[in-house]
Amino acid sequence: MTGIKPAILTDTSLNTDVSSSVKASPQRWPSVYQGTWYYYESYDKKVDTLKPEKISAVKLTYLKIQKINWLDIRGAHQTAGDGSYEYLRYHYYNGRQIPVMMMAGGAGAWFDGNAYQSKEIANQMKDFTFGDESKSQEDLD
Repeated sequence: MTGIKPAILTDTSLNTDVSSSVKASPQRWPSVYQGTWYYYESYDKKVDTLKPEKISAVKLTYLKIQKINWLDIRGAHQTAGDGSYEYLRYHYYNGRQIPVMMMAGGAGAWFDGNAYQSKEIANQMKDFTFGDESKSQEDLD
């Protein structure tokens, strides 16, 4: 209506400071990963929160699995075992692009669910999958 073509936001623009945050000494949380995120917990049938841990309690790496550049989060002193993985990308919601956090775990970064910056959106989206998620553990069975 304004005659101005809206900019299409890219996943790359959303994740611009992940690499530099991981390489920083001391490490820092990438800017867009900060804050409270909300996801629907299907077992408890309620919306739960996800907040970044204290940066001194974790070790961050940037890892490519299943063609996705994940932020791999492990305990600061963890020497083995699985981490949790997060990746931000844009999806359309109510006609606008919003950041969606894909969450995964396990050795193969298996999809666990999506988180949103709003409790209301998380409650509305519940277990909805967009189709670009990494494989889940069930996909391997």
